[in-house]
Amino acid sequence: MSPTHLEFSAAPLAYLITFNTDGSWLHGDRRGSVDRFHNRYGTPRVAANPLRESYERGLLKHPPDEYSPWADQGSRRNLWTHQEVINAVVYAEYEQGE
Repeated sequence: MSPTHLEFSAAPLAYLITFNTDGSWLHGDRRGSVDRFHNRYGTPRVAANPLRESYERGLLKHPPDEYSPWADQGSRRNLWTHQEVINAVVYAEYEQGE
């Protein structure tokens, strides 16, 4: 198969899957969250609660990691071209920080 054929096929060339780590999305956050009492598919998330978020932040043993837009809210991106794959590898290897 030629590279051109791969770039225009019905299936992506690759996937980039990202996720959140400790401290980057706390219970009480405005985006909602899932805890042991709110963890069934299709049910409401934990509602925004600034007091709970502050409490959870106080439990952290280190500052939360910062993310770029690639990892905003966790993601699964289809990478359709070789350049998109290269960009994802560069991000994962060099731009995420320590």
